Amino acid sequence: MNCSAFQFNFGGFRFSSALLALVLSIGGVGCGDPGASPSSTGKNCRTVSQVLGETTVCDRPKKVAVLDVHSLDLLLSLGEQPAGVVTPLPISTNDTSRVQRPDIAIPYLGDKVTTQPTYLGSLGRPPSLEVLSQSRPDLIVGESWQIQGGAGALMAKLAPTLPLAPRSERGNWRKNLRALAQALGDEALADRAIARYRRQIDAARRDLKSVIKAHPRVLILTGESMNKGVLFVLTGEGYIGEVLESIGFDVVEPPGPIRNFIPLSIEILPELNQADLIFVLGYTSAAIQTIETEDLTNTKSLLETKDALVNQQVSRIRTDWQNNPIAQSLKASKSDRVYFHTFYEWNVLNGPLGAELILTQLRESLLDN
Repeated sequence: MNCSAFQFNFGGFRFSSALLALVLSIGGVGCGDPGASPSSTGKNCRTVSQVLGETTVCDRPKKVAVLDVHSLDLLLSLGEQPAGVVTPLPISTNDTSRVQRPDIAIPYLGDKVTTQPTYLGSLGRPPSLEVLSQSRPDLIVGESWQIQGGAGALMAKLAPTLPLAPRSERGNWRKNLRALAQALGDEALADRAIARYRRQIDAARRDLKSVIKAHPRVLILTGESMNKGVLFVLTGEGYIGEVLESIGFDVVEPPGPIRNFIPLSIEILPELNQADLIFVLGYTSAAIQTIETEDLTNTKSLLETKDALVNQQVSRIRTDWQNNPIAQSLKASKSDRVYFHTFYEWNVLNGPLGAELILTQLRESLLDN
């Protein structure tokens, strides 16, 4: 399978990790051969077990480069800041050596970035190895499919590399979080982040108790459109299913062998009609005009842009759903309990901060309805 063949757009920005994220990452499939673990010299060396083998890290990394937003979610959840980032949205300012406005270039996470990290590129393109080399990182973190093959071998010559397990499989975010904390030399950071996650889960369970009691069964779908007749069901074996089940929902799944995602013919939807609530996660592979980020200088325009990005991702699948007689025959549709969010928001961050976003949107959708 040629990973470079997959392309996706968030907010109209084409990046090859997209359908890779949708098809490969949610299915737990990797690409390429595992890269060799780099060697390090220094004091306080430790060996970190990771999905492709082992990584040796010495001393405490001070400059961490992250190659995707999952890695950034984990790093920020541990209370650390990135020295270099690959951003979801491309930087279109005169000076691209630094991410001047992380709050714009990295939706939903950027407002937690307090530095101006080195700009390593945007999702959909390989990170700039030249810039990565010039930035002299102490640790490089990314999903396993990013740190493999020839590029992974080159990265390993620059700094210890930490490839992460497929982010959207159930429980992998914890494994990745603990591996990163160990690489940073402080495993207690992971304990604290997981404890915060559990408190957020407990709070959401209390807030949504009456809703869950009345409407306990949820169906999670994702797709670009319904014209091709196929959607994907996200199951309890995945990250989103884990979050929803943790607060008390029952995740509806098709019969048969369960993976964390399952292709589903639209004609089979009535067989899942026991779902009280349906969450549809939209995405699009259609290119639109690049947003000039330097023009977004105030909170109002930033929020409007985020809304535009969301609408661009969900508008097609929402329209298809509303016009599809099979979809409209479901009891969740008839009772107006179908909710549309973006695949990016719910299943690309895949860490403690991503869970916080899901829980916030659940409250907004379910408590205001």
